[in-house]
Amino acid sequence: MSKIVVRDLTKVFHRRKAANTRALDGISLDVADGEFLCIVGPSGCGKTTLLRIMAELESPSTGTVEVRRTSTDGRPLHSMVFQEYSLFPWLTVLDNVAFGLEMRGIPKKERAERAGAIIKMVGLENFREHFPHQLSGGMNQRASLARAFVNDPEVLFMDEPFAALDAQNKVLLQEELLKIWESNRKTVVSITHAIDEALLLGDRVVIMTAGPGRIKEVLDVAFERPRDVVETKATPRFTELSVHIWRMLESEVRRARQA
Repeated sequence: MSKIVVRDLTKVFHRRKAANTRALDGISLDVADGEFLCIVGPSGCGKTTLLRIMAELESPSTGTVEVRRTSTDGRPLHSMVFQEYSLFPWLTVLDNVAFGLEMRGIPKKERAERAGAIIKMVGLENFREHFPHQLSGGMNQRASLARAFVNDPEVLFMDEPFAALDAQNKVLLQEELLKIWESNRKTVVSITHAIDEALLLGDRVVIMTAGPGRIKEVLDVAFERPRDVVETKATPRFTELSVHIWRMLESEVRRARQA
C-alpha cells in the first residue's frame, strides 16, 4: 500500500525583483508503507523543496501530495530531521528527546522510560543529563534522531542528517539508524548527496535531474536486510550500482554547474 502519493507536483518560487524560479516540474511518486526511500540529485535540483512539501512545510504550486494516516492512537503523522541538529540548548539530552512526548501529554514516568530506551539504543545512555553544548556534533545528531523516533511518527523525513559529520561518525550513525529502523520499519524519505549513503540505507533510490527537478530514474536496491554498512560497501554489486547512479547524475551535475 502506498503511504505517500505525489501526483504531477510543480513548485514555482515567485520573486518580486527577479525571474520566477521553477524548482520542481511534474513530479509523480509513490512511497510504500514501511519503505526507506532515498532521493539524490545535484545541488539546486529541488530535493529539499520536495521533502518540505511532503512534510507540509511548503505548499505545491500545482499537483497533490497525500500522506496517508493509518494509526488512530494520536501519534504524529510525520517528523523531520534536519541537516543541522535542532536541539533546545537549555534542555538536557533526556528532556530534548522527551519533548515531543511531553507536548502530546504523555505522563512523565512513561515519557522518561520511552526516551531513556531510545537514548540507550543510540549510545547516549551516559550522556542523558548533558546539555547540547557539552556534546559533539555527532552526539547531538544522534539525540536529534532519537527525538524523532521516540515520537513514533508514521513517516520520518530526513534532510541530509549526516552531511556535517566526519566519515567515521557517519558510518556509526548510519549503522545506528539502520538498527532503529529495522526495529519498527516505519516509512522514511531521506535526502542525500552521498551515493553510498543512498545505497546503504534505501530500498529504492530516486535520481533527480538538475533544476527544475524532475525524476530521471527510480532504482531498486536489492541488498538483503539487515545490512552491515562496511560489508555491503565491499560487494561488487554495490560498486556497480554506485557507478550507475553516478553516470546518471554526472550530466545533471554538470548542467547544474553551468546554470
